[in-house]
Amino acid sequence: MAYLDIVNCVFEFVSAGVIWLSVWQLWTDKGSKGIHWTQAVFFSLESLWNLHYYNTLGQPFSFAAGIFVFFGNLAWLWLAFVWFRKLTVPFSPALGLPGFLLYFEKFLKSVRFL
Repeated sequence: MAYLDIVNCVFEFVSAGVIWLSVWQLWTDKGSKGIHWTQAVFFSLESLWNLHYYNTLGQPFSFAAGIFVFFGNLAWLWLAFVWFRKLTVPFSPALGLPGFLLYFEKFLKSVRFL
């Protein structure tokens, strides 16, 4: 079964490479259009699950490649939040939950999620 781990590892590393290209593009463009944030959240959660799954199956190569995929997804989400946040009004923690929801709604509208 080691060959299955190696084949899967190659797919994971190719995925990681594509994700890190997206991170680089987001970094250089300082923004993005046409990518919905739910896709990045879903695949971040899926890559987190894969880390647990590969470890349980005893697939060390896939696990190592999955780390690059997971952190690539997290980097994209972080950069998206940082760049898109600059398009909205600053949030004040003194506003509490209603203020946060208003801030979040303005954030989503500014990046055309709503």
